[in-house]
Amino acid sequence: MYNHDFESADAHIWMNTEKLNEAIENNAAIDSTVLISRDQQVDAAIVRILKAKQSLSHGALLGEVTRQIRFPLTAPEVKQRIELLIEKEYIERTEDDGYRYT
Repeated sequence: MYNHDFESADAHIWMNTEKLNEAIENNAAIDSTVLISRDQQVDAAIVRILKAKQSLSHGALLGEVTRQIRFPLTAPEVKQRIELLIEKEYIERTEDDGYRYT
């Protein structure tokens, strides 16, 4: 908000921009930490679900993950985490159906 009626007796108004810049940097560091933590939570949920169900289609896995995770998640984000887990050999696609995971 901006107060149009404000008149200062001082010639200059001093603002502490150093603290503002420091706060912005801290927020960026916290955001990256939160993103890493969320990625780990999604990975853990995918592995946990597949361990319990043994084999699931892509749609069923996507539905289970979004149901279990407590923050907003998009399908491309889940797909990216699935691909990463396949690369790390935590999970694999079934040989007969490329949209089913074990």
